[in-house]
Amino acid sequence: MTLADTLSFLTLSASTIILVALVLYGWHRRGEIAAPPFTAEIACTAFWGLCLLMQMSSPDETWAFFWARLRFLGNTPLAVFYFLRVLESTGYSIWNRPRRYWFLFIIPVITNLIVWSDRSFDWFFVSWSVVRQGLFYIEVAAYQGWAVVPLLYSYVLLGIGFVLIIREIRRTQGGFQRQALLLFLAALVPVTVHVLFYLLDLDFSFIRQTPTLLAASALVNTWALLGGSLLHVIPAAHSTILDTLNVGVVVIDKQDRVISVNTTARPFAALKSVKGKPIDQVFPAFVSTIDRYRTRYDEVSDEFMQQVDNERRYWAIQIRPVFRSPGRLAGRVVMVQEITGRKRTEEQLRLLERAANSSPAGMVIVTNGGVYPAIYVNDTFLDITGYAREDFIGHGLQFLQRTDHDQPGLDELRRALREERPAKLLVRAYRKDGSLFWNEIWIAPVVNAAGKVEHFITTQMDVSERVAAEAQEAKLIERIAMANRELKDFAYVISHDLRAPLRGVNSIAHWLVDEYADKLDAEGKELIDLLLGRVQRMEQMINGVLEYARIGHDQTMRDEVDVRALIDQIVQDIVPADRIQTVIETPLPTLYMDAVRLRQVFQNLIDNAVKYMDKPQGEIRIGAQRQGAEWRFWVRDNGVGIPPNQTERIFQMFQTLSSPDQTESTGMGLPLVKRIVELNNGRVWVTAPPEGGSSFEFTLPAALADPGRLPVPRGTGSLV
Repeated sequence: MTLADTLSFLTLSASTIILVALVLYGWHRRGEIAAPPFTAEIACTAFWGLCLLMQMSSPDETWAFFWARLRFLGNTPLAVFYFLRVLESTGYSIWNRPRRYWFLFIIPVITNLIVWSDRSFDWFFVSWSVVRQGLFYIEVAAYQGWAVVPLLYSYVLLGIGFVLIIREIRRTQGGFQRQALLLFLAALVPVTVHVLFYLLDLDFSFIRQTPTLLAASALVNTWALLGGSLLHVIPAAHSTILDTLNVGVVVIDKQDRVISVNTTARPFAALKSVKGKPIDQVFPAFVSTIDRYRTRYDEVSDEFMQQVDNERRYWAIQIRPVFRSPGRLAGRVVMVQEITGRKRTEEQLRLLERAANSSPAGMVIVTNGGVYPAIYVNDTFLDITGYAREDFIGHGLQFLQRTDHDQPGLDELRRALREERPAKLLVRAYRKDGSLFWNEIWIAPVVNAAGKVEHFITTQMDVSERVAAEAQEAKLIERIAMANRELKDFAYVISHDLRAPLRGVNSIAHWLVDEYADKLDAEGKELIDLLLGRVQRMEQMINGVLEYARIGHDQTMRDEVDVRALIDQIVQDIVPADRIQTVIETPLPTLYMDAVRLRQVFQNLIDNAVKYMDKPQGEIRIGAQRQGAEWRFWVRDNGVGIPPNQTERIFQMFQTLSSPDQTESTGMGLPLVKRIVELNNGRVWVTAPPEGGSSFEFTLPAALADPGRLPVPRGTGSLV
């Protein structure tokens, strides 16, 4: 008896015992995933080992040969059961539907039929016998023919299984990934042993192939079951959950040595190898926090901050003690989670809270439904109403109206809430002290992720002063309108009442000229001419008053006015070309406005320049320039000029620089210019250039040159 035979027998005995124990364990765990095919695989392996033991210890050659044949019942379906275990472990539910996979057993069945038939030596073996070596019978065989088929078939199934397992290893994580890796090794190790002995034909004199293969299978599967919880879902699930949590989990013993670390906590570690190392060496980032609670045996929570890449990062740390029994500390579980995002959100919320409380408008958020109870009220609204925050939270705001519920604004508010739409409204409300204030409310719905309106946000402002000012303004506008109507009526009455005596005076003067022309001396005729001139001037003044009163009340006209053509016509009509030169200094725009009123503006300004020209050869310069949102026009002359203290007075009615008898001026031209320009959102002024003369300038909105952007006039009947 050789040492190899003795070692083989002992190895077989130990391996078989272990495999039988694994079969019993697998049967006990038969409800777990892949437990049935695992149990069948290990049972076949144990049966194979048992047959070899019986063969080696048989009393004679007949029994040894019987057990040598019987072991094929165990080893031929091994690859099939392993393949089924792989299918079950990788997500293919097969054990409840075995009929679908019956064809996998065809080759093992045929192989066993051949081995047990009389033709086995023709189809399977070249030679096959058992030889007594000392105490044991050893099988000696040479294979041929069909023997290659089950071998190749086994390797095909193993190869497909390896592919499926490798794919499972790549797509799983945590404990499930380790289970897949152990499943891979459970077949790889025996296959490696078989390759070394059979395909490479290596000769190890002190060990034999089959006992070594069975021992390797027993050891790997035992390790997979006990060390990797191969048939346990819960430990693998726990491990997977820990590794996929966004919370770092560190388990330390009562001596503060690291026992385990999940994947999330590893970036905190200062060392690559952490198990068994003191926590202050492995995790210096939060060991100071642990030190503060080292003597406490209850659950504690804290936060700490670190500067990472010039950025403040925050973490929450929670420490829970683990007890073996009451009062006996076994260690601690330390959980660390980054809360930088939460801290930033909290800071943003605090900023929003401060901004809302600093807002000049009251802000209220109410829940949609019922009495629309408030869930948020800012400080400004509390200041407006005089109530406390607890008076609003959880309650509707209807009490702010007390008994004053018959308001158009409240009706609009109810409709907006019912229809879940934005709205703006004005209601009367009452402070806590009973004083009335006008509350302007803006309301907007707030929808959730499903598009349903859950809340309304409102801004509420005390606009009592504005409402009072608007009421005062309305009264003032009404008084102004009444004054304008009275002014217009007065102008027409005065013109009618004054025209009648003027006509009488004018008729008497002409009658005196006709009847007493030969009796009047030169002085009398001069007095009659003076009388007729004063009557004519009075007529012009009455017409000026009527024209002034009419501006702003007549119908609005919009004409396309070529300003250059308009000025050329005015110059041709009133400027004496023999003694006054007119210069157009710049291109002039086309305006869309009342042509008659624009003509009055330029005609009065040019006529003033002609009237007050004191030089034999005068000059009038006219131009325009675009300045932002305005067109600036000017009419300049080198006449007598205007004293600086008279630049405002000349725009008043009936005011002239010289005696009316000298210039035949009514004092209504410049007031008409001022009224027309201002009604069209413009300005007019006059300056005295250092070189002498006067410069009248006025502005009009640039939008008047764009028919698509005409401005709103200041009153009915303006130029636009």
